Amino acid sequence: MNKKKVFIVGGTQGIGLAVAHEYARVGCDVAIVGRNTTDLAAAADALRVHGGKVVPIACDAMDPDAAEACVAECVSEAGLGHIDVALMNVGGATPLSSVTASAKDILHVMDLNYATLVHFFVPVTAHMRERGGGVFAHTNSIAGHAGMPLSAHYSASKAAGRVFFEGARVELREHNVRLVTLCPGFVQTRAHEKGEVPTPFILSPEAAAKKMVRAIERERREVSFPWQLATASWLGRVMPKALLEPILARSTPKLPHAT
Repeated sequence: MNKKKVFIVGGTQGIGLAVAHEYARVGCDVAIVGRNTTDLAAAADALRVHGGKVVPIACDAMDPDAAEACVAECVSEAGLGHIDVALMNVGGATPLSSVTASAKDILHVMDLNYATLVHFFVPVTAHMRERGGGVFAHTNSIAGHAGMPLSAHYSASKAAGRVFFEGARVELREHNVRLVTLCPGFVQTRAHEKGEVPTPFILSPEAAAKKMVRAIERERREVSFPWQLATASWLGRVMPKALLEPILARSTPKLPHAT
């Protein structure tokens, strides 16, 4: 893992920043990407204590042209020079009832979680193909395995990314570009501060980052954690829907704005 060039989109806080620390502390050079320049500067300063090169890049991941320019900056002489490992860690959503949600609300989450992934997938994998290989990982979610109440919009957007990687993984084999899908459960980030939905077996960003880096370094095709939620997710997928749906209906909290 020493001296790899690591590119992390969404690396200014939470899981992304924790992953950046995992790589920086063992001697890797790290580029972190974020939209908030204040958070970006603070994260870069925190990472520099490890002694390696840190390249902060401001970018709006929702803009495909900005994403392409961001990758070009990262692989320039002033940046990292090249990318060995990339992690796409942009996305998220707040709980949303499909009863009250607008089409704009739902499609915004698809853009946030899926379109942003594609914006970086194209230039990063093109760079890796040109260099002869690399590892491209993305932070997905256990929720991307099945639609869940109050998270149907989020589950759909994460499922899109997971399924896209399944097909692209086969196509990129001959180019030695390895794709890794990381599916954590609940992680202590700003998204869960309101406590609108239960968050069982929630992990700290640092604990999640250790599992993610291990999976990236082992080049796991797809990994879900923690095991308790991964098992519950699997059971939910194999259980007959006629049995599962009443259970979910009884256990789903009502949002204050839902009717």
